[in-house]
Amino acid sequence: MEKIVFKKETMNNRLPETLYAVESHRGGIYFDDVDLSVDDDYLCSADDPYYCETCGDSDWPLGPIDTPLEMLALLVERDDWREDIREMSDKDISDCLVRFIDDGGDEIVVEKKDFNDALQALIAYRESEKQNSGG
Repeated sequence: MEKIVFKKETMNNRLPETLYAVESHRGGIYFDDVDLSVDDDYLCSADDPYYCETCGDSDWPLGPIDTPLEMLALLVERDDWREDIREMSDKDISDCLVRFIDDGGDEIVVEKKDFNDALQALIAYRESEKQNSGG
């Protein structure tokens, strides 16, 4: 996966390939370029592609990600352990984004200079999702 920098002007551009978000059983989120979705019946079994032989647990596939905005929204939601970005205040979104930036990462980056663009795109995304859901 190539490095992704979140900027407002590219926030809704399609990624070169669909990425699949996966929640690690050891904590955190990672992105895979192969869809390894599994049936719930296979979770924590040898047939589960995310099965960990060391501890017997599994990672959990969350679904496809097609744009940087979808990726950033998922990371912010998971970072704050809230179910729905639509319910978050602007301050909560900003705080999550700050934590995400400060944590850093090898492949997915929000640069300091792009912070306000990413924040504004997330806030606009949340507002459009509220309108789409009739809220």
